[in-house]
Amino acid sequence: MLEEEFFISALIAKQLQGELTSAEQLTLDQWINTSKKNSDAHQRYSREEEMKLKLQQYNQANSEAIYKLVTDKIVFIKPERKEPLVKKLWPAFTAAASILLIVGIGLYYQNTAPVEITDLIGQNDLPAGKKVATLVLANGKRIALADAQPGLLAVESGVRITKAANGNLVYGLLPHTHIPREKRAHPLTYNTIEIPRGGEYQLLLADGTHIWLNSATSLKFPTNFTSNRDRIVELNGEAYFKVDHNPIQHFRVKTTNQVVEDLGTEFNISAYADELNTVTTLLEGSLSINNKLLKPGQQAVLKKTGSLTVRNADTQEALAWKNGDFVFRNEDFRMVMRKISRWYDVDIIYDASAPEIIPLGGMISRTKTLSLLLNLMEQTGAVHFSRKGRTITVSK
Repeated sequence: MLEEEFFISALIAKQLQGELTSAEQLTLDQWINTSKKNSDAHQRYSREEEMKLKLQQYNQANSEAIYKLVTDKIVFIKPERKEPLVKKLWPAFTAAASILLIVGIGLYYQNTAPVEITDLIGQNDLPAGKKVATLVLANGKRIALADAQPGLLAVESGVRITKAANGNLVYGLLPHTHIPREKRAHPLTYNTIEIPRGGEYQLLLADGTHIWLNSATSLKFPTNFTSNRDRIVELNGEAYFKVDHNPIQHFRVKTTNQVVEDLGTEFNISAYADELNTVTTLLEGSLSINNKLLKPGQQAVLKKTGSLTVRNADTQEALAWKNGDFVFRNEDFRMVMRKISRWYDVDIIYDASAPEIIPLGGMISRTKTLSLLLNLMEQTGAVHFSRKGRTITVSK
């Protein structure tokens, strides 16, 4: 019972800071609505002293420091009843907290003292990625969006291109109040948005489709969607799409090896050239991938050989980047390092002694600095990192 209370307390802590993901909010709402007892407990846990008391009861840990973590920036994963996801990373946690990664002040081990964050951060540390991108207009003009002031950037093909006050790129149709419909057609022109390593961005297309773009990603898209053409965009990298569905104009995403057709959908596509697989995860609606239908909660994995398999998705892991986190569930070590390379804009070199496999488990905010993340991984005792500028060398 204490496990559940601790988990719910963690969700409430994130809720108080406005940092709950939609999936976490759903989990919390379901718990609250289960009974009046839970509803009352939600109100009670929302008070600081009650939260603090619950944390003090947990595992004889340093409750004062953990409470500071909870109210600062802490991320939790609910423990599984079956085999724990963490095997070698932070192995000394108790069973109830076997996949709990505490960040922000330090790490806690059973019967050990905390490792202070000041001991983990080196000089000239590299920060996390930020909102940065380059927009390439149809005429070839390049606009550095991070440097551009909010407001109008350009007008193309009947579309006003602006940078919103929140930094997002927005395409909006120009008014055609006095122009007959048959004369509103515009030539099909394309823009491209390029997200460098160490960057991310959000884009709102003229048809109302909202797109989140991850590091080292490019998206080519029509400036305007005319009434007689399907809406087709081309992706290289990773993006999350919230499509404004139109049954007359199908929305399609082309990658190197597949075509995804929206059927009223929210979905994520990871299609990096340096990864073995293209992975498409469906959250809502339905998708057609190379003429194969996908249901919500499913994930399609397309190998470079052309074989396509469908499996149940771990949506928390698939959308971790969009929600501002890294989530590792026994993920391939080299794949983890490629994610780190893209987000922190660093190059990775593997020494001959570098391990091929390190079972990882846990969750950490993508806002944390590079040194903190690498030092946490070094706590396994299976790997060592050294950095010179933006080059990371991995060794045993």
